[in-house]
Amino acid sequence: MSKEKKGRQAVGHPIDVASGVVFTTRNDFSYGGAVPLIWDRRYGTDTLEETPSYLGQGWSSSFQITLTRDLDGFSFHDRNGVTHTFDIDDDSFDHRETFRLVQPESRLELCRVNGFYQVLGYGPEDKPRLYYLFVPEDDNDEAVMPLACISNPSGWRLECHYDREGFPNRFVQGREKRTFRFVYTHAGGERRLAAVTTSYGGNEVSVARYEYDAAGRLVAAYDPTNCADRYAYNDAGLMIEDTPRGMGTFTFEYDEQQRCIYSVGADNYQKTRLEYADHARTTRVTNSHDQVTTFQYNDRGQVETRTAPSGAQHSWCFDEAGRLVAQIDPEGGQMTLGYDTLGRLTQVTDPLGGCYQVTYNTFHLPTQMTDAEGRVWTREYDQRGYLAASTDPNGARWTYTHDASGDLVKVVNAMGSVQKFQYDERGNNVAHSDWLGNWAKFQYDELQNMIAFTDPSGRTTRHAYDFEGRLLQTTRPDGMCERYDWDYAGRLKSVTNGRNHQVRFDYGVNGHLLAVTNASGNSRRFQWDSEPNRLLAVTNEMGETQSYLFDSDGWCVRETRFNGSVLAMERDKAGMCRAIINGEDERIELHRDAGGRLVQKVLPDGNKVEFEWSPSHHLTRAANAHTDVRWERDCFGQVLREHQGDHFVENQFNPLSDRISRKTSLGDWVKFGYDANSQITEVNLAGAAMHLYRDPLGREIERRLPGGGLLSTHYGDHGLVAGQKLLTPQPGQAPSMHRAFEYDPAGNPIRTQDARWGEVRREFDAENQPLIIHRNGQRVEQYQYDAGGNKQWVHQNRTRHYGPGGRIEADGNTRFHYDRAGRLCRREQIDAHGTPQTWTYHWDGQDRLIRIDAPDGRSHHYAYDPLGRRISKEGPAGKTRYVWDTTTVAHVIEERDGAEEVTSFLREEHTFSPLAVTHQGRRAYAVNEPIGLTREWVDGGGQVQWAGHFDTWGGLLQHEGSPDAEVQPARYQGQWLDEESGFAYNWFRYYMPDQGLYASEDPLGLNGNNHLYQYAHNPLTWMDPYGLAGGGPYNIDSNGVMTDPNTGNVVPLSSEKCSAILTTPQGHRSAFVSGWGDGVSNWSAGHATTHQSVRQHTRSGPMGNWCHAEMRALSYVMHNPGQFRGTTVTLQIRFPPCHQGGTGCEVSLTHLRQVLADNDIRLRVVPRNVHTACP
Repeated sequence: MSKEKKGRQAVGHPIDVASGVVFTTRNDFSYGGAVPLIWDRRYGTDTLEETPSYLGQGWSSSFQITLTRDLDGFSFHDRNGVTHTFDIDDDSFDHRETFRLVQPESRLELCRVNGFYQVLGYGPEDKPRLYYLFVPEDDNDEAVMPLACISNPSGWRLECHYDREGFPNRFVQGREKRTFRFVYTHAGGERRLAAVTTSYGGNEVSVARYEYDAAGRLVAAYDPTNCADRYAYNDAGLMIEDTPRGMGTFTFEYDEQQRCIYSVGADNYQKTRLEYADHARTTRVTNSHDQVTTFQYNDRGQVETRTAPSGAQHSWCFDEAGRLVAQIDPEGGQMTLGYDTLGRLTQVTDPLGGCYQVTYNTFHLPTQMTDAEGRVWTREYDQRGYLAASTDPNGARWTYTHDASGDLVKVVNAMGSVQKFQYDERGNNVAHSDWLGNWAKFQYDELQNMIAFTDPSGRTTRHAYDFEGRLLQTTRPDGMCERYDWDYAGRLKSVTNGRNHQVRFDYGVNGHLLAVTNASGNSRRFQWDSEPNRLLAVTNEMGETQSYLFDSDGWCVRETRFNGSVLAMERDKAGMCRAIINGEDERIELHRDAGGRLVQKVLPDGNKVEFEWSPSHHLTRAANAHTDVRWERDCFGQVLREHQGDHFVENQFNPLSDRISRKTSLGDWVKFGYDANSQITEVNLAGAAMHLYRDPLGREIERRLPGGGLLSTHYGDHGLVAGQKLLTPQPGQAPSMHRAFEYDPAGNPIRTQDARWGEVRREFDAENQPLIIHRNGQRVEQYQYDAGGNKQWVHQNRTRHYGPGGRIEADGNTRFHYDRAGRLCRREQIDAHGTPQTWTYHWDGQDRLIRIDAPDGRSHHYAYDPLGRRISKEGPAGKTRYVWDTTTVAHVIEERDGAEEVTSFLREEHTFSPLAVTHQGRRAYAVNEPIGLTREWVDGGGQVQWAGHFDTWGGLLQHEGSPDAEVQPARYQGQWLDEESGFAYNWFRYYMPDQGLYASEDPLGLNGNNHLYQYAHNPLTWMDPYGLAGGGPYNIDSNGVMTDPNTGNVVPLSSEKCSAILTTPQGHRSAFVSGWGDGVSNWSAGHATTHQSVRQHTRSGPMGNWCHAEMRALSYVMHNPGQFRGTTVTLQIRFPPCHQGGTGCEVSLTHLRQVLADNDIRLRVVPRNVHTACP
């Protein structure tokens, strides 16, 4: 039996709704290693009658782990304070002999081996496995045995030593050679833990310190910086005050049965009232807004129904063992779970009937995973339980080799390439090779923080940390230094960049971020609700306010933006958005299936958009009034063939998910060759081959064109492009293009020397915004910015006026007018003769520009597919149609006078930078600046056919060669210039190069940018290929408030977005947000920014789970393994869950947990068994 509190739910600070128990868990310190030491303190008002521990009444530590033997069997008291019993019914049982007992309810195994009692927790979430060992007391039939050590499969141990009274006095991490000592005092006549110390820098230092009152109760717990959690109690020992580090005080009140009936924090924060109806097993909880949620629970205290203030009801079903077997959302969608006789999760069925299955070997390790379409992934293990091989449904097989210490030393991928790893005696990964054999090296301090990283080219980046492992300084190979300052509560206080410009962060009494002050001294302020994680308002640097309104269930239902435009949302009982109404009262209805997947949009004009899905939740069809798009996919969700009306694009992939060929219905084909690092080395366009050569870092250094042209690129110590040169095959001929770049310490390009156009010098302000631009010694651009980042063109003597939210309303003699949805609807310009010229813009309910009426009375019409990709435009000159290669245009088909003319485009894989264009039988190759802007089109021999010179914001100043802009429509990455309007199509928005702004608001609101209309604060270092932004990692404070570490922008998490929080043992927290609008991801061709191992075990596509928050977090870990090896990282997946992803994330997490383990990274998922996806 188990006394584990599965299925219980808490409210407030927190309080168990069934029992009224106030409980809390605080992590005082954590140290990674072969066996990590994670020291948690737990308090519960239900433990007051137990014998007080060395932490005082009601408190216990995560190392009060015991195994008790009596005549009835064994009881295991785990690190979470939960007791599990192993009953013995066999009278012949002899605990002195070898035995094996299993506790299916808790998924625990107890055996006697090598002279120890050994307890193992099994199940996917317990990887890598750890063994809890106890020394048997064979002379007694009844005995309480303290934890002797924790061991990993390779025999590395965390040893626990005790004094004569049974108190812990020394813990030793064997491999890391790290010792922790326990110091005691007396309080209230009892022995109490006073401090835990360890050696650091030759001194014995405190990692945690404790203070007690006269009754021996814990009243303060100090961290190494002397910052404390503080507590107060009533005469019965019940906690009545809890003051967490850096926050205000929470108070508690109790009834006669010692159940908490009231709790509140500073400024009414998280005020909670509880009313118990024992006869009905029901608790009513009233929050700070007097909104009532009702919980009904079973005799185990597990919540079976939760009725929200709106009446929406969530339900959970449990079996006799207390395991969750079904979960039903308020709309009736039901997910079911099945277990085998050993309690292992073997089957999950999503609300649509899709079934996912897992089978295990005798050592409880998953060996086979089957998805909803019957496709099978398999695993093999060595004798110690380390992963030895994995095979996907296509037969691609990876193998893994671990040494005697359990360290992963070699990986062989499905293509036969090898990656190797080396470790020091303490288990630190000191070197690893990539798939080509290029080695990177790492150095660590005595706390195992990585203090130096030397890349394969020999460049070293250095880091400095404080004793708590917080990053203080990063020094890059070029000497540029970034500094980080933390407040007493461990929150980021300021960031200082290489130019000595600082961004500061201020927090409130409840830990909320209240203000971000930029280097210019301008502040953005935030107002918070009394309920957690509800951002009520943002006041920008101009004093304008954007506000959010929440319904009684806590869902955001109204957003009023800086410019007064309003976005309203109607939600179903599960909180999923069912309708969106913009400021023009245009209503879009959203219909979903039982799994929460979007199946239909009903647009304001009555037209419908239909979506269809595979059983594995891959999008297979999307149709609207203009086109029907269908996708054929492989087992990973990669698009093998996309049908777009009468056209198709066909792809092939290798076992590493690299796209190796593309063929289109118009006869265009291209093949791609890759090196072992999955980086492109060859592009073959219909027989014309281009070869790419790279340095040890994978950066392109040479590009050989089919006709002998050679583009060379070299880099500086800062890692940025320092120069480009284009040579023709003719000996002795001067380069046809030659550019050199210089940068300031913040990475801003302060000088560009171009052999064709001359020199450009730039100055930047404290916010890294372009300030003054000199071309060939002449000041040609000069800008001034107000507090909100709105710019004035000083050098052109053009006066600009901005409206709320930064929308431009006047620019010289041009006036701009907007509708109530914040979209440009009219532009009036006075021409040279004083005659007003008026442009009118028409938008659909999805904020897509569908018609422009020009001053001459002619109109231009635009149409889009269901994903928002523009598929045609039509005007007086004829019609233009577009065929897409996932996120970029593959073909432009121009219909003129009954004839068709096709122009074919190819972009660099996984970017939006042009690579080649074929027009009227001629092929040209792109030469791009580092930011991705095409500056030249050249032939195969390197001769320049077209060259352009641009201003800072992407406007074309001069060009040589073809005057036809449609041959060179590319501007900044993702932008497509329209001659008829002067705008650049940017997928989700239209960009106005003359103003450097968008014509409509950011669809992501403040998730994308502090400025609703801004392209970027610095287009020379930032890009926005989708007209969106997002992803992570973000900084996150104690209240879950996320900020962009680069800009200080708050990321207001919408109710439809999932987020994941990644926490290291040192307490560093990074947040990640679901969604694929990260500016560089190619969702159908392998989602480029996603780590290869994550790509292997997730579904791609615009609705694939590769873009879910938890997968983004794990991808970040695998991209930066040196920061995490040898540690346990905690992944907290935050609600709301999205049903659309089904259990795909569950299966992916199971795979990736082992991948991380094989890289010596341990993963802990909290809460467990949460199913999330992007909206």
